[in-house]
Amino acid sequence: MVGRQLAVVNLATLTAPDWPLTFRVLSQVDAVVAGCIITGGLFFLRGLGEPRCARTHWPRRGDIKLAGLIGAVLGVGGGLVAAFVGIMLGGVVAAVLLVSGRRHFGEYLPFGPFLAVGGIVAAVWGRPIMEWYLG
Repeated sequence: MVGRQLAVVNLATLTAPDWPLTFRVLSQVDAVVAGCIITGGLFFLRGLGEPRCARTHWPRRGDIKLAGLIGAVLGVGGGLVAAFVGIMLGGVVAAVLLVSGRRHFGEYLPFGPFLAVGGIVAAVWGRPIMEWYLG
């Protein structure tokens, strides 16, 4: 990814004195790199917020990597849609399992499959979902 990002950097734009520094840097970020960093970064930051001594630590490293991969493939918007769908689907399935008695509160439920399904939904219906949500 570093090589891909370095290939799209335009030094004339990056060193233009009349543009703000933030715009100069953000205008040089590739869509694949941005999707990976933002989607995977949100999961990574969520993982930093939980104490390490907790019995069930979410997200695990595989969830962070999968979110970064989905963000790299689908872009920032698709990655966020995938994360949203995965979280909602995981919550619904967890509630159904709790009510039916098949799982107990506090038991570990893998999040990767829900994130993968969210990625598939975002790949197929991501654009209509974003247009519906944003109005």
